[in-house]
Parts: sequence; structure tokens; C-alpha cells
Amino acid sequence: PGEIPALSIGVRPFALSANYVTISGIHFKNGKSLGLGSETEGFVGNRVYNSTFRGVIDYDAIGTHGDDIELAGNDCDVPSSTQGTQGHCYYIAAGNNIRLRYNIAKGAPGYGIHVFDQKRGSGVDFRRVISNVMVEGNLLAASPERSGMILAMGDEAALGNHMDSVTIRNNLFVANNFAGIAVGGNVRNVKIYHNTFYQNGRQGVTIYDDATISGIEIANNLFDQTTNTNCKANCSWYVPAHVEKGARALGVTLSNNFYAPGPAILLGTADTAGAIGIPGFVNAALGDFRLSTGSLAIDKGMLLPSVGTDFNGQPRTQGLRPDAGAFERQ
Repeated sequence: PGEIPALSIGVRPFALSANYVTISGIHFKNGKSLGLGSETEGFVGNRVYNSTFRGVIDYDAIGTHGDDIELAGNDCDVPSSTQGTQGHCYYIAAGNNIRLRYNIAKGAPGYGIHVFDQKRGSGVDFRRVISNVMVEGNLLAASPERSGMILAMGDEAALGNHMDSVTIRNNLFVANNFAGIAVGGNVRNVKIYHNTFYQNGRQGVTIYDDATISGIEIANNLFDQTTNTNCKANCSWYVPAHVEKGARALGVTLSNNFYAPGPAILLGTADTAGAIGIPGFVNAALGDFRLSTGSLAIDKGMLLPSVGTDFNGQPRTQGLRPDAGAFERQ
């Protein structure tokens, strides 16, 4: 009782090649990783809960292939990766019905959450699809060289690889090198609702200039973006903005987002009902992004029935306009 089960041989990953396995409460030390399935074998129904990942990682702390996967309550806080910017906390490859809820991702030089797949090696490729992904209540912070999260699919063999139906809600994106979220090619039908973006190095959300991107809804988010020093690598790749949309991306809509401190800096797009001002966080310096009394972000959202609770599980205002961002003022 009271002891923490630990796996400490970092050079050997925990390889899970089975269905319906739950791993919970394990401390992965010295960069030891956990792989759910493989490129050619996607398993079903696996869960990883309340586990911690420390030390220098390789390509990922957790990597997934397969369907009906849930990663919840895990804590990845790492200093670096042997693979540089190809090292991520959570690497999500081909699969359907994947849930990432209330995880922490800090410090990986790649992305906190890397939702991506492509051909690997020189063999014959196969069609890859990532679909029905829920990203909710996560803290994605301090990527030193990339962004908090990326959605993208490679399709070198023109097999129709794509990503479809992703919901990103009630998350915190804080002090990442480039942006909170990056949306790349072969991605469609993404809902970015009620997230808080705070002082990411260059942008809150960046959407690439790619005609294979379509159907991106950005609503009820809170963007606090001022000149800061959080971008330290390749900063010239992005100009400062709250949101940037590439010219060829299709069906990108912004509505009822709150932009701090104002004016809203939107490149290639516009917000149909945006608001600006000082958000009035309880204590942003200590990571408390709840809204204090008098915050100008209160009641600035629109009703979204699919987001009935906030980051803390508290109900959002019903019958009135909800607050912008991840937290509802109670």
C-alpha cells in the first residue's frame, strides 16, 4: 500500500498487442514508452489511465494504432526526445473512436498530442484513416520547438489517407513554441470549441494553406495572445496572430471567439461575432485560467449543446450565452 508500480528500463518499450486491456497507475521512468498496437496491427478497446511518463522519450510516450482507444488522466512531463521534433507525448495513428481526456502533455520537443499517420519504410503502403477523435480537458503546454497539438495526414501513395470528425473542446493550450493547434493536410470536419489559448509563441490556431483541409469550426474559444518570448525555434515560420487560415483551406468558420487583449489579429479569415478585451483570469501566472468576476469573456459565447460542461465538469449556462474559453464562471 502506498507504493507506486514503476517500469524503469527506458530502452525497452511496453508493447501491447492484445484487445481490451486496461493499464492504470503505472509510472514509466527514464523515457520508457507504451505502444498500443503497431503499424500493421491495430487492436481494439485498450485503455491507459492515470499513468505518468518521465525522462527522455524516443518517438512518443504513448503511441496508438487501433479502434476504441481511451487515454485519460495521464501525465507526460518530459525534458526532451532522442528524435528531436519527432518526439511527442501522445502519438495517435490510424484508428476509429479515440478519446484523449484530461491528460497533461509538457516538454516534448514535437507535439503534446500528435494526431498523424503516413507511410513508413519502403514497403507497400495501405490506406490510413483516423476518425471520430475526442480531445477534451487536456493541458498541452511548453512544447519547446513545435505546437501543443497537430492534426494532419500524409498520403504519399495517393491512397485516400484522411482524418475525419475530430472534436477539440475544453482544453488548455499554454506557452507552446508555435501555436496551440496546427491543422494540416487531408483533414476534414473539425470542431474547436471552448478552448483557452494562452501566450503560445506565435499563434493560437494555425490552419495550413492546403486544399485538402475542409470543414473547420472554431467557436467560443478564448485567445490571449500578446508579444511574448515563448517561441524560441524557427519563429520566422509564423507571423503573430490569434488565428491564421491558409488561402486554400475550405469551409473554415470562426464565431463568438474572444480575443485578448484586442484587436483581434485574424489572417485569411474573420469572426462573425467575435469580442475583444481583457479576459480577467483568476491567476494566469499560476496556471489558473478560470474567469474572475467582471471578466469581459463572460457570456461572450453562443449556445453549443454538445459542450454542456466546462473543463471542471461544471454545467455551462443554459438559456443564456455561455462564457468563452474552457471555464464557465460559476
